[in-house]
Amino acid sequence: LKEAGTTYWTLPNAGATNESGFTGLPGGFRNQFGLFDYMGEDCGIWSSSEFDGENAVCYGLYYASQNMYYGTFPKNCGQSVRCVKD
Repeated sequence: LKEAGTTYWTLPNAGATNESGFTGLPGGFRNQFGLFDYMGEDCGIWSSSEFDGENAVCYGLYYASQNMYYGTFPKNCGQSVRCVKD
């Protein structure tokens, strides 16, 4: 899922092969103070699912892991958006 190599990702970019063609890129996220964090390390992407009134579901990729993560993130923060054509 992650783009292979370290042009955009921080070392070690574990398990990155991009065999799926998804080409996940590490845009980081915007925190509750309006600052950008984890650029080069994290590819968090909002889902269309709300968790509760304050949080929404996101999926992501992390530079030090070959696995995708799932979690909730405050709505007043920023994650990437991936558009999907039906």
